[in-house]
Amino acid sequence: MPLAPFIPEFFGCYTKDNTEFVIIEDLTSGFSSPCIADIKIGTTSWDPDAPEEKKSRMKKKRIGTTTQSLGVRIVGMVMQKNGSVVKRLTRNEGEELNDPQFYTELKNFVPNSLKDSFKSVIEKISSLYVETLDENPGFRIYSSSLLVIYDGDNPTEIRVKIIDLAHCHSDIRVFNVSLSDSAFDDGFFSGLNNLKANKV
Repeated sequence: MPLAPFIPEFFGCYTKDNTEFVIIEDLTSGFSSPCIADIKIGTTSWDPDAPEEKKSRMKKKRIGTTTQSLGVRIVGMVMQKNGSVVKRLTRNEGEELNDPQFYTELKNFVPNSLKDSFKSVIEKISSLYVETLDENPGFRIYSSSLLVIYDGDNPTEIRVKIIDLAHCHSDIRVFNVSLSDSAFDDGFFSGLNNLKANKV
C-alpha cells in the first residue's frame, strides 16, 4: 500500500483483564516537549452501509464547521515549551473555527522552521493517495485524521501520520455502490489540497 509509510507502525495486540489493547508506534518518541495537532480530514465520516439515521446525524454535525467548507477540522491541539503547555485547543473550539481562523491556528501551530517540511509531507501524502486510487479506485478513508507532531524545544523535525483508520476501506464496491457517485467520496484529497494551500 503506497500510504504505508504514513501509517503508524503496528506491533500487535495485548490483552489484560479480558480487554484487548492495540500496540502502535509512539509518535512522540524522543521529543521533550511534543506539540501535537489532531486534524480530522475528509468531508464524510460514515461508511457506505451506515444507517440513514447516522448519515443524517453526521451531516448535521458538520454544518458550519471547516469539515464542510475545507474538508479539514482541528479536533485537538496542544503546544508545549520546556515541558509545559503554552496553548491548547479543544474539540469544541475546533468545531467553532471558521475558515480564516482555521488557517490562523494552523499557521501559528507549525513553526516557521518547519512550514516547508509540512507542505512537502502533505504533498507527498496527496501524491501517494492518488497513486493508491490509481491502483484501486474503490479505496476510501472515511473519518480519519492526520496527527502532526514536532518538538517545541527543538523544532527541526515534523512527523505526520494518518490515524483513526477504523473506517478505511480497500474497496467500497463491496457495498454495491457506484464509484462515480459523489456521495461516496471521502473528501480526503480535497482536504489535503486545502491543507497545503499557501495559507499555512
